[in-house]
Amino acid sequence: MLRDTLLLVILSCAALLGCGREASVHAVLAESGAKESVDPPASARATEAAPEVAATIPEPLPDLGEAQAALEVGAALAGAGSRWRLGYRGLPRNSRQTVEGYWLGSRPSAANVDELFARGVRAIVSGIRLEEEVLARARALGVHHVNVPFGGRFPNHRLIVEGIAGFDPREVFIHCEHGGDRSGAILAFLLAVRHQWPIERALLAVAFPGQRDVRGLVEVLEERGFRVSSEEQSRYVGIYSAERNGGFGGLKIRGPAYRRLVSTTIDAIHASERLN
Repeated sequence: MLRDTLLLVILSCAALLGCGREASVHAVLAESGAKESVDPPASARATEAAPEVAATIPEPLPDLGEAQAALEVGAALAGAGSRWRLGYRGLPRNSRQTVEGYWLGSRPSAANVDELFARGVRAIVSGIRLEEEVLARARALGVHHVNVPFGGRFPNHRLIVEGIAGFDPREVFIHCEHGGDRSGAILAFLLAVRHQWPIERALLAVAFPGQRDVRGLVEVLEERGFRVSSEEQSRYVGIYSAERNGGFGGLKIRGPAYRRLVSTTIDAIHASERLN
């Protein structure tokens, strides 16, 4: 009887010591501020990022014909905005990804190029010149570079179309200085030319969502013969702008240079459509 009692006491003490050791491990982690699992660096995430991106991209739309497809795409994306928001370590400021797959943001650093590459980017379209260090890093990774720096006039549209031919939208990063005006113009061009978006909706989607800018954009569109309904404005304005996706900026209309940029973007879309 006494032997059985002693055995029970020994077993109880052993169990308590085991629990105490486990509890002490968690206490040390909590006290030191350490986590049991931490985010891996960008280089370690390179193989993880691609499945994550692929999982967010919707299934291809059926072939409905260009006009019907444009309406279906516009209705599906209106109000959706970009799939990705800010806050991802290593990405350029104002980074976001459209539902079609395009990445947009501010001028990247060499470290930003590493992170973009880890997320599947294989082509960079530059609306402003990149520093040599950044270009060297892109070349080292085999990232294709389309250099189209511009100001108040849309650049040579053939350089953009030919430069990213063969690249999936998810492999393309578009940037200017801040990821707003010029990046927005390039994206609007691609939405209209590659994805059959109506021109007015493509431009509304990248616009800065301020009353002054929207009013100015609608004026330019109407001067060019487009009709923009109030419903289209409420559904499309700024859905791909940084302003509506956790950052700041978008395609603004605040003077002659901005109006000229919008008008020459429309010209580039028409010219590209004629070639096709």
